[in-house]
Amino acid sequence: MKKYYKMLLCLLFISFCMAQQTTENLYVDKAWVNENEEWDTFQYSGKIVISILPEEGNIQITNYDFLRDFTNGKAKFSNKLSYTSANFENKRKISATVDKQGILCSTYEGILVFQSGDDYYSTFATITILKKGYVVGLKMQEKNNNKEYAFSFKPNS
Repeated sequence: MKKYYKMLLCLLFISFCMAQQTTENLYVDKAWVNENEEWDTFQYSGKIVISILPEEGNIQITNYDFLRDFTNGKAKFSNKLSYTSANFENKRKISATVDKQGILCSTYEGILVFQSGDDYYSTFATITILKKGYVVGLKMQEKNNNKEYAFSFKPNS
């Protein structure tokens, strides 16, 4: 009976830990692009969905138009739908600061990877996640590009 009790406790512990590691899908409410030191609002067709994965700094971005614009169409994919989704990988945290309003700004450097079947493209990027108890915004920039992008998210209901 003790073995079954231990096994039951172990299963409950594992299920509790797995429940804590859920992906948070964020839907972009507003998007801005900074080019030549001037911020402008920008509209992309379709929804930009940013999934914050359980491990700190792991991000998946989904939106064909935004990702194609972000890379300036540099990737020469055999299937254009490979631009649909990209993962932020091999990241390292380069800074974490709290501003006057209590917003935690965590900045990461890493590689934005597009992979679908035989299509593969990667680019170096910097991503800043803005949190105040929950994710309130995100900024990102390709390493050798002057454009910077910023997003605010629709509140989760």
